[in-house]
Amino acid sequence: DEHKNRKLAIYFNSNENDENYQADYSSMEQLVAVTGLPSLLSNNFEECLDYGLVLFSSPIEDGTLNQTERTLLYDYVENGGTVIFSGLRQQKLFDFAGIEEVNKTRTQYQVNFDKNYSGKEFRWIDEELEWEIQLGEDYYDQIINTYGYRVTDAQVLAVFETNQAALTKVERGNGMVYTFGFAFRDLIIRNLLDRDFDANRWYSNYFEASSDVLMLLVRAIFSESISNAVWLSTAPYDSKSVLLITHDVCSNSAHLFSNDFAQLEFEREITALYNITTHQFIDDINGDNYTMHLPQMKLLIYKGHKIGSHSYGHFPDFHDGNIFALGTKLTSVDDYKPHYSVEEEKTIDGTVYGELGASKILLERDLEINIDFFRSGHLEVHDQQFSILDELGYQYSSSYTAADLLTGFPFYQHANKNSNGLKLPILEIGITISDIFGSHGEAPIDEFNWMDKAEVWIETTESYANNNAATCLLVHPNRYYKLDAMEYLLDHISDDIHVMGFTDYCDFWKAKDELKFSSSIEGQTLKIFSNYNQLVNSEQFSFVVDDIEEINNIEVYDEFGFLQNVFHKDYYLGTGLVYQKNMDELDMHKSGDSNREEQLEQNYPNPFHNSTSISYQVPENAFVSLSILDIYGRVVDLPVNEEKEKGIYSFDYNGQNLKAGIYIYKLLIQSDNTLYSSIKKMIKN
Repeated sequence: DEHKNRKLAIYFNSNENDENYQADYSSMEQLVAVTGLPSLLSNNFEECLDYGLVLFSSPIEDGTLNQTERTLLYDYVENGGTVIFSGLRQQKLFDFAGIEEVNKTRTQYQVNFDKNYSGKEFRWIDEELEWEIQLGEDYYDQIINTYGYRVTDAQVLAVFETNQAALTKVERGNGMVYTFGFAFRDLIIRNLLDRDFDANRWYSNYFEASSDVLMLLVRAIFSESISNAVWLSTAPYDSKSVLLITHDVCSNSAHLFSNDFAQLEFEREITALYNITTHQFIDDINGDNYTMHLPQMKLLIYKGHKIGSHSYGHFPDFHDGNIFALGTKLTSVDDYKPHYSVEEEKTIDGTVYGELGASKILLERDLEINIDFFRSGHLEVHDQQFSILDELGYQYSSSYTAADLLTGFPFYQHANKNSNGLKLPILEIGITISDIFGSHGEAPIDEFNWMDKAEVWIETTESYANNNAATCLLVHPNRYYKLDAMEYLLDHISDDIHVMGFTDYCDFWKAKDELKFSSSIEGQTLKIFSNYNQLVNSEQFSFVVDDIEEINNIEVYDEFGFLQNVFHKDYYLGTGLVYQKNMDELDMHKSGDSNREEQLEQNYPNPFHNSTSISYQVPENAFVSLSILDIYGRVVDLPVNEEKEKGIYSFDYNGQNLKAGIYIYKLLIQSDNTLYSSIKKMIKN
């Protein structure tokens, strides 16, 4: 392994039989993925000391390091190495770390970073909820283990609410020692698997990223320790971040409006993810909102969008293991007949296999596509669902909010939501912003405040982008003002945020994790060496270079030693970006221009009393249906349902039998070459 002095080594000071080994390992893998640092994960202590920075994966207890290892560590730091301890209780290392006493407790709930400290380590801490992170709510008698320090000559960079030191820094010879007051696993994998002690202060639509603060702190320490440090960007091409657009289609009204959302996205060359609830039965809380909408779903695919599963029944108690048994794998949808009972206030005959399997079977059968994405109905997560998702062939999931998990980055789920359980190939990305407001007392989004809500989305998106983290948007496509809000968001986010398909970004993330690289400085030339041929094939990957203004020349080599054609530009926070393709060559999401020719006209008069005129255009010979629907999505009339020749049509619709109220009229045109749908609103007085 070349250029070790410019890499991070993570030393596993535990073995595979230790209780928390898997949690430590998963946390360190996530840290490497989020920071993008060139790294080694090893349980060979002496090997790690060949690297520029050494991070201990778990707390150092008495007896962890023997005398020989301690001497080697002292020499390593004396000669310019950097060490990070994630919890320290071995007394023979106290002088080395600049502390004199440690208090291990489970009753410290908050960490406050020193706002007066101007060192490079805090370069990514720029939000109020980053300067102060919460470890858990104080209504718990005990939460995670913390290590509060009293220092001698170490500098205190952060304190717990008890004023005991939570992060210290001390210079030793030519090197540096950093000591954190907690195990990294308790702020990374515990949070990601939603096993924290309610550490999030927001649930959705606002910035909350405590786990990311810790990981980016490590990257900042790396950049402080290694001159002109290089790391792999977590965003593709030359972008700063990505926006992922998803829609949950779980009602008749969502199906009706979905085409207007899909059309806007199609015109802007955006691939959105539409997650379908396959509620094809009638129970006490819903009717069949699936079967009649198959043409609409096919239209989504026709416009280039991705389809995922949003569960079979969308039941509100899916998370409850006492109500939803595991069940058995389905061979037919006919074998699964759940229903919700209002009288018993629970779902009857629901299973985990059924909710995950029946929806996949239906969508794959009816739409003739592969279904590999799942989002739980109501975001209710069953402890066993991720193991079943893996068994059934799913690859992607988004069943939590990002704020709830305290991260804006993708991560891999674990069996039974157990941090020491089997790591699964299910990539999870939390929902960052959505059309669901009110969990913290805010007014819900409506036709009057949608622009204010979109401004909240923009602010939150930009905050996550400052960490190079993704933003995942969820909009239920059931109101026009939500379409307006989404369009406003697209038009007002920063130009360096790339709008990308959800699963496309997941695939980028997976490939990024496979890319290994090293770097060297020769005079004023920076050389980056990759051992991965996808560096050439993908053109998505880019590298961040610290203090790039000090570099005169940058060379990037592939795994065969061939020099690659790259570009570089100023990035942010004193860094530069070395990239292969400019996202301006890809993005059209900023353009609101439309080449779409509207086929359905607004009725006149509107509102109307007894009759109103409706006009539409058929671009070629096709089957045409025009249906009238109430606000619940139920078809109340079907005045047109026949083959039509190319031409312009107009008719007087007689609405005498309709009650006063708001109605939707929907045009659907289907032929070998055309699949078109549009809806308009009309009002009957």
